[in-house]
Amino acid sequence: MAVAAPWEQLARHADLTAAAAACAGAGGAALPTATGERLARATRAMRLGDWLAAERVLGQEVKEQPESCWLALDLRAACCLQRGRHDLALDDAMLCTKLNPSWARGWARLGAAHLCLGHARAAASAYRQGLGLDGGSREMQVGLQLAQAALAAQGDRRKAMRH
Repeated sequence: MAVAAPWEQLARHADLTAAAAACAGAGGAALPTATGERLARATRAMRLGDWLAAERVLGQEVKEQPESCWLALDLRAACCLQRGRHDLALDDAMLCTKLNPSWARGWARLGAAHLCLGHARAAASAYRQGLGLDGGSREMQVGLQLAQAALAAQGDRRKAMRH
């Protein structure tokens, strides 16, 4: 029996359209009009499962608001994960967590990207960081369990290779 890819398992616990909608009011700060409009367009595209369209709209936001684009980076990382572009998701998630280290969802995206790329130790670290900010996140709890299982499997393979 084949095991689902890490993102397929995580996506079951990640309500990306709810995440996108929640992002619109992130931190309670008022968003500039153009930013709000782009995030609304991206959210609509995500709800329709049009990850490429959402990714493109979010790319515009990243280009126009490079210092405050952590929200767009978070959502674009989710779109990249959905499309199997794990290396790009990793880049976006890393920058998102650098720009706003208190944004728990950014750590969830970082963990997912690392996990999908086979970086189990880095994934576990990112999930722990995110759980420190949002201990109730089912997505991050599952992600940490998957990362720990991958680490255990890596350890088992190393032991088998030594014998």
